[in-house]
Amino acid sequence: MQTIQKSIKTSAGRPTKVVSDPHENDRRRVSGPSFLAFLSLADAWHLTDAQKENILACPDRRTYAFWLAQSGRPNELILPAESLRRISAFLGIYKALKTVSASGRLDIAKWLETPHVEAPFEGRQPLEIIASGDLQGLLDIRAHLESLN
Repeated sequence: MQTIQKSIKTSAGRPTKVVSDPHENDRRRVSGPSFLAFLSLADAWHLTDAQKENILACPDRRTYAFWLAQSGRPNELILPAESLRRISAFLGIYKALKTVSASGRLDIAKWLETPHVEAPFEGRQPLEIIASGDLQGLLDIRAHLESLN
């Protein structure tokens, strides 16, 4: 794997090389399409911008606005690895929901908004857990749905 190097100037004005994330090219390649898929699904589920920011572990609204602006430019957006993990879990929930609902055992919209007593929900709505931005919650919901298949 190629390591990307960037040149910066020290406080003394001399250039020095800094080794950046060796996975930056991979993140650059998948960030735009992943982010757009996330936004499309999040909009379909009527999530607010604040909920989207929670899911993505976005540090602030300015960063989220920057990501939105960069998302339409191929290879411009480079999301943090943590945000990509969260998008993967979110899209995995969607995929598992589609698989379970294809068998006729599940109405997705109703399931997302109905409180469930079993683990990992413990009386909460799946959409509430998803929108909270808790990575473990996303992973638990995904695992629960995958176990239904």
